[in-house]
Amino acid sequence: MKINKDIWNRYLHGQTSASENELIDAWFDYYTKETNAKTKQEEVDEVVSKLDEKILKQLEEPKVRRFNTWYLTAAASILLLVGFFTIYKLDKQDTPVDQDILPPSGANAVIVLEDNSEVELSKIKEGDTLKANGYLISKNTSGEIIYITDQAGNAPIYNTIRTKGAGTANVVLADGSHIWINSKSEIRYPIAFAADQREVRMEGEAYFEIEKDSKRPFYVRSNGQTIAVLGTKFNVNAKTKRTVTSLLEGRVAIGEFSSELGEKQKMKFPIQLQPGQGFNGNVFSFDNPEQIVDWKDGYFDFSSMNLEETCAKLSEWYDVSFSIEEGLKKRRLFGRISRQKSIKQVLNLIGQVLKINYTIEENRIYIDTIQP
Repeated sequence: MKINKDIWNRYLHGQTSASENELIDAWFDYYTKETNAKTKQEEVDEVVSKLDEKILKQLEEPKVRRFNTWYLTAAASILLLVGFFTIYKLDKQDTPVDQDILPPSGANAVIVLEDNSEVELSKIKEGDTLKANGYLISKNTSGEIIYITDQAGNAPIYNTIRTKGAGTANVVLADGSHIWINSKSEIRYPIAFAADQREVRMEGEAYFEIEKDSKRPFYVRSNGQTIAVLGTKFNVNAKTKRTVTSLLEGRVAIGEFSSELGEKQKMKFPIQLQPGQGFNGNVFSFDNPEQIVDWKDGYFDFSSMNLEETCAKLSEWYDVSFSIEEGLKKRRLFGRISRQKSIKQVLNLIGQVLKINYTIEENRIYIDTIQP
C-alpha cells in the first residue's frame, strides 16, 4: 500500500484534507493490523536520515538565521512516525536485559496539612471532598485541587503541596488564581488570603496564572527573590542557584527576598519584566514560551535543544543521571514527546533520529554512537 509523495508532503505541513487523513490512517492500520507491523525499517531510516542531514546542513551554515518552520514541523512528525513503529516493535520483542524506568505514578504528589499530616493527591478522586480542620479540599473534573472555606478574617491556615520526581500537581487558590507545580517542587499557601495582600512561597518550579486584584498585590517568594505580580502568567524555576523567572503575559516586578509568609511586604522591586522577557540575575528575552512550560502540558519540547540539554530535562523528570559521549552532546533535536512514556520509549525515539546507542545501569544511562 503506497501513498502519493505529495500527500505526505502536505501531511507534514498540516494541509491534508479529511479524506486524505483517512487514507493515512488506513496506511497505519494496514501496517499494524494486516502485516503485523513488518514495516521496512530501511525506509523509515532513509526518511529520518535525509531529514537529519537537512537539519545538520542548516546548523553548519555560518550565518545566523531562524530555522525553517517546515523542518521543525517535519522533524516533530518524523519523531511521532518513527516512534509509532519503534514502540510497536518493542512491545513485540523480548524484554531486553537492561531495565526500564517507568513514567510517573500518581503517588508522587502530596498535600501537607497544617498539622503536618500528608494526603496523597492520587487518593483524592475527581469530585471527591476531603474534610479538614474547618475547610474542605476537593478535586474538580480538570484534576485541580480546590478549597471551600470561610476562613477569611481568621488566623491564616497554610497548606503545602509537595511533589517528588516525575510528579506534578495543580491547585486553584482562594482568589481563583491557578498554580501548576513541577516535579521535585513545593508550594506553601494560605487556604484564604488576607484583606490587603496575597502571597505564596515556593521551592523548585511552578507556573502561575494570577487573578487581577488591584487592592491586593500578589507576591511569590522563592530562592533569593520576591516577585510582585499584577494579574499575569509566568513561570518560576528556583531549582538552580539562580532563580529563573519567565514572563508570558502581563507584568511582574522582581526584588530581593525579604521576609517570611505573613509579614508585610515593604521592599522595592527594581526589575520590571515585559512579556517575552525573563530574569536570571540579568534580563533576557525568549521566543519559545511553549518550551518553558512544556512540563505543565505533559510533554517534552526538544525544539532546538542539543542532546546534553535534552538529557538534563530527562534527568530531572525520571530521576536518572546521564553519561554522554562527548561528540554527541551538541547534536540537536526537534519535536515533542509525551512525558507519560518510559525512559526507554523516549530514548528509542531520540535514537532513531540521532543514531545513538544507550545502556541503562540502575539509575545511570550511558549514551554513545552506534558502531557500524
